[in-house]
Amino acid sequence: MTEFVRFAIVGVSNTAMTWAIFLTLAVWFRLDPVLANVIAWTISSSWSFYWNRRFTFRSDDPAVPSQAMRFVAVNIAAIGLSSLIVAVFRHHPLWIRQAFATAATLGWNYVMCRRVVFGQGQML
Repeated sequence: MTEFVRFAIVGVSNTAMTWAIFLTLAVWFRLDPVLANVIAWTISSSWSFYWNRRFTFRSDDPAVPSQAMRFVAVNIAAIGLSSLIVAVFRHHPLWIRQAFATAATLGWNYVMCRRVVFGQGQML
């Protein structure tokens, strides 16, 4: 199984978790969609870090705190992009907003996790 396939598997589970939390908060609890997005992203990012470290990139680097800080930095940029998209497309249905946000952050996250967070050529 290739690294990208493993990334995709983790990504699908992470995305399902994000959508479930986002829609639960935004629809059932009527939370502001941007706030619901931030909460969903934060919870699912913890899941994503663990499984990408262990399964996708198979990192055995003992500097877990350093990787976690880089992961947080990458995800802060991603949540900014994601939240901007959710806000800009406010006149679209919730599922459209979240679909656009998911698509926009997919490439960013893979490249940055591979090169910066878990890779050898760390840029941060």
